[in-house]
Amino acid sequence: MLGKILAAIIGGCVVSTLGSALVGIGVGAGEKGAAIAFASFFVFYAYSFLISLRSASSSKAWKWIMIHASILCFLLPISSMFFTGIFIAEQTSGTAEMAGGLLGGAVMTSIIGFFGFFLGIVFLVIGLLVGNKNKPA
Repeated sequence: MLGKILAAIIGGCVVSTLGSALVGIGVGAGEKGAAIAFASFFVFYAYSFLISLRSASSSKAWKWIMIHASILCFLLPISSMFFTGIFIAEQTSGTAEMAGGLLGGAVMTSIIGFFGFFLGIVFLVIGLLVGNKNKPA
């Protein structure tokens, strides 16, 4: 039970940080986005506790927490696309500003997509390897 609680605390911090970044970027950042991201941090933390405490063992808890972290990493580029659309709709007035916002958003989405992809792969591999019944000889 202590291992599952430790997985919930440490792994939940990873999942809730990724989830709040995902939600905060996806709703357009700023003051409104910060308040929503702050609230979503605790929602993701409670969700991680629920996953961990309902799992069969601590290794299964880590498995599911890492798989959920990988899913959130893979969703990060989509949230930056939403941010770009919100920014262009609310903050630009001319064609040149829209083009600049689109180019900046494309660069931001590419960078976040690059790091999100590799972090997602790392979390997914860890999640798929941890908690298996088959032990090496």
